Amino acid sequence: MNEYNMDRTSNIARSLCRYYLQKGCQNFTISFRLLGTDCFIEVAGNVALETSEYETIYANLSKPVAPELAHYYDELLASGGDDEDFSLMGYLVDVCNIEYKEGKLSLGIRHSYQSKIK
Repeated sequence: MNEYNMDRTSNIARSLCRYYLQKGCQNFTISFRLLGTDCFIEVAGNVALETSEYETIYANLSKPVAPELAHYYDELLASGGDDEDFSLMGYLVDVCNIEYKEGKLSLGIRHSYQSKIK
């Protein structure tokens, strides 16, 4: 993985951690798996969400990836720290599986480097 892709992965992971911490989650897990040109990030923890919050997260992370603007969105994500992080992240990740059950929010993200500028 080159430095550019490493920075993008770090920005995504940092934003995910920041979200769980801002929601008051005191115990969450995050895992990474690199496989070829794909990076898989899974994060899960107990957070209190309203139905509208879940729907917003789902809508933001389900946006189509925008490789032509990836560098711009990545820079914004790196300087972020607010509720817009998931909106920006939606343009950077290829797939996001989202589940919210019994107060536990689980996100499974696949980020592929083959469609990005290297």
